[in-house]
Amino acid sequence: MTKDEVICKWNGMSALERNVWVATAVMGYKPDRVRPGMIIDSNGYSTAASNYSEDFAAAGEVFEKIKNYGAWIEVAWNPRKQHYRGFIGAKNVIELKSSCDIPGRTAPEAICLPALISILTEEQEI
Repeated sequence: MTKDEVICKWNGMSALERNVWVATAVMGYKPDRVRPGMIIDSNGYSTAASNYSEDFAAAGEVFEKIKNYGAWIEVAWNPRKQHYRGFIGAKNVIELKSSCDIPGRTAPEAICLPALISILTEEQEI
């Protein structure tokens, strides 16, 4: 996927769909094939994904997971544009293909969307 494709997909999703996407693409959970919108937890049970896209505490899990890849995330409020900016960078990390600076409506979105872009993009130009 390209950066623009990830952003377009994100913008077309509900919060539930975003949470499942983050859970599977970033956090490493498997989607529940029997119960759409659910994931399989570490014990093998079907459960709802954490509210990564809207809850700051859940987005903190994404933040910690990205650190496991050897990367970092910065989130800052831009008062002039009235949105958050998420920046993710990686140093000598194969899994994270690029750095990106993405606007988000909320701080959790400014964490999750750049994390997805960094993991899923095929292009180096971000």
